[in-house]
Amino acid sequence: MEKYTAILAYLLFIFILYLDFFKEGVSLFLPLIILVALVIVNTVLARNEKFAWKISKSKSAFLSIVAATVLMLLTIAFYWMGGRSQHGINPTGYAVWIVYVISLFQAFKEMKKAKKSAQTT
Repeated sequence: MEKYTAILAYLLFIFILYLDFFKEGVSLFLPLIILVALVIVNTVLARNEKFAWKISKSKSAFLSIVAATVLMLLTIAFYWMGGRSQHGINPTGYAVWIVYVISLFQAFKEMKKAKKSAQTT
C-alpha cells in the first residue's frame, strides 16, 4: 500500500511541476494540500509493518537516484520547451542544482554502505 501512495505522490508532484511551468495564474494550493496528505499517509503506512514497502537499502538508494534524476530532467525539458517556473524552480538557478547534487551524493553514499554491509554478511 505504501508503494501506491508513494507513486501517486510522485506523479502528483510531476503534475504540480507541469502546472508551475506552463499554467500561469493557476492556484497550486489544492494540489499541494493533496500532495502533503499523500506524504503523510505514506509516512504512516511506512511505519506499519503490514503496509510497508519491502525494499532493500541499495534498491531504495537506486530509486532515490532515479527519482531525483527524472525530476531534474523534467525540469530541464520543461524549461527548454518554453515554460518558466512561477516559483523559482528553473534549472538556471544554483539552488536547484545544489539540492540535486546533495540528494545524489546522499543516495550514492547510502548505496555504497548497503553494498558494503551486504558483502560482510
